[in-house]
Amino acid sequence: MIVERTMAGLKASKEKGIKAGRKPGLTPDNLKTAKRAYRMKTKENYSIAEIVEILKIGKSTLYRYLKYIEAQEKDVSQ
Repeated sequence: MIVERTMAGLKASKEKGIKAGRKPGLTPDNLKTAKRAYRMKTKENYSIAEIVEILKIGKSTLYRYLKYIEAQEKDVSQ
């Protein structure tokens, strides 16, 4: 019974054009921060600790941002 209602709700949402699930990529603000972090790391030679402190983000967030921007750069260059 619960499964039937869940499936009906998902079908109704799909018909309305509502997408389910997590949104891909970064928000515009996070994308700006990611690009800034990438520039600081590659062109301005800041250390990871300095970037984390300046941008007030976590170290794992910084690495995720760097990985995201590097993947974009790689896609553009190919």
